[in-house]
Amino acid sequence: MRWIGVDYGDSYLGVAVSNATNTMSVPIAVIPTAECLGYFQSMLQEDEFQGFVIGLPILLSGREGELAERSRSFGYHLIKNFNLKILYEDERFTTKQSELLPKKKGKRTDDIAASIILQQYLDRKKE
Repeated sequence: MRWIGVDYGDSYLGVAVSNATNTMSVPIAVIPTAECLGYFQSMLQEDEFQGFVIGLPILLSGREGELAERSRSFGYHLIKNFNLKILYEDERFTTKQSELLPKKKGKRTDDIAASIILQQYLDRKKE
């Protein structure tokens, strides 16, 4: 079963999914955070997923700050609504990486950041 990657933000979420073999991540959408439950409900009706990999904004010091607390709260919200696994992946520098891609310059890159977050998890899981 596949995974859904999420780059959480108070206003927008980046969403990515893994392929069927859980070896590759693909960015699929940037959606308003307020609309995420309906969006995920539709996704879960179309395909089987084992859970969410949510980016966790760790500080450079390695500690978790207020933003990480919000991501964990969002994960708890997803558990209550969907009863799927929730995993967290360090998302340091993923937004910067996503902004460097030429085809997305000037546009929201949250979906690419979500894909990077999910790919990090998939690559680490293979080790």
